[in-house]
Amino acid sequence: MHTKSALRTQLASLALIPLLTLTAQTRGTDPFQRFHLPDGIQLVVWHVEDAPRQSTFTFLPLGLASDRAQCAQYSHLVEHMIIRSTDPEALKIEGIQFNGETSSGALRIESYAQPDKWQASLERHLRWLQLDEVDAEVLKREKGRIQSEERSTVGLGYTHKWAEAGWNQVVRHGLPHASVHGDVVKAVAADVMTYAKRALSRHDQILIASVGPIDPIELRDFLAHELAELSKGEEPQAAVREASSIAKLEHVSKQATWDLAAQHYMEWLPLPDETPSDRIAGGIVVQLLNMGLYGDKSIQAGKALASVVVVPEGRYLMLSANLTGADQVEQASESFKRALQGISKGATIPLPMALMQAKYQATAKLDPKAFRKQLAALNRDLSLIEAQILLTAIMNERLLGMNFDEIASAWEPIDVKWMEAYLERLEKLGPPSSLLLQPK
Repeated sequence: MHTKSALRTQLASLALIPLLTLTAQTRGTDPFQRFHLPDGIQLVVWHVEDAPRQSTFTFLPLGLASDRAQCAQYSHLVEHMIIRSTDPEALKIEGIQFNGETSSGALRIESYAQPDKWQASLERHLRWLQLDEVDAEVLKREKGRIQSEERSTVGLGYTHKWAEAGWNQVVRHGLPHASVHGDVVKAVAADVMTYAKRALSRHDQILIASVGPIDPIELRDFLAHELAELSKGEEPQAAVREASSIAKLEHVSKQATWDLAAQHYMEWLPLPDETPSDRIAGGIVVQLLNMGLYGDKSIQAGKALASVVVVPEGRYLMLSANLTGADQVEQASESFKRALQGISKGATIPLPMALMQAKYQATAKLDPKAFRKQLAALNRDLSLIEAQILLTAIMNERLLGMNFDEIASAWEPIDVKWMEAYLERLEKLGPPSSLLLQPK
């Protein structure tokens, strides 16, 4: 879900600023307070006394790369319908703005509240988690909004998000055609409601993260009390456990069709995942790959991307490119190879410098005051700095499957020699799998 509000635009612009600019101080302890609410929901709170807003993010165990077969984008539909269950029209009420975002590995719903509205903001999140009805008319309207988002992004060549949904249907579920648009069109309210309930029942995989001036204990106690009130008189709902495989996806080289007017090419490799440090290294590779791809003049900037995709079968290095024609497949594949080979050669940035910068970013103390001071000259509204710092940190924790301090510990053995050995392990995995999605 997207809004052109000033808050949303500001959060997006701050996301482009690397956290390594925060401070050179080394952090020693987790700055967040972590709790488990009575029903198993995880709560992470960062107390910043002078923050101008209380910003809250709720993460649900859904994503475009792990939607069920013939349910492409259902996670996206659930995001829209959860928010519209409390606010069918607008994305704000007095003193609070809210929104949602669905990516390959996360469904996130969020609010940004004036401090005196923090309780009303959290009540919204709890009501979203208690979704009990999907209105057919609202669903029809939200389908149109998703279709509008598809048109605007596909027309510009930014098809990566939709391609990951198509990859899921073709590669993970074995379908010959990915109905990335069509599955949304045919969705009915009862099916979306059932889909949402499966995710909302998995309390141990739901996380709420909040940052602002409200005392963490007060915030925790309020949530615990409100959850208890909401569940009074209700039968406990059994969590639906999703079957998963421990095997890696088979090596494939596929062509398939999808129902978007674009051609998209993808290559992927299973990432080494034997130690926590391996996960850190995978993220470093992705950063360097994106730098290399962005500078490759044979492909359009922004039309080729690298990412880590996490699905039940494992963690994968995904390389993805929007094409202007199927004859560009070889060109895209060569660009991917050059970017991978360029990491060890230091083609974009010398490996020692890349590691120093990445480690600095991962181990810098989270200091909003220093960040504000550095950005003051840009004349920006900086009221969402704390929200962006928390969001970046929590998304990184979820991607890596480690908390703040565990990430810092996982960095300890990583130096140039260790990273070179990791790159050799990655190279020995053999040729990547591939998928070409063509319109039909």
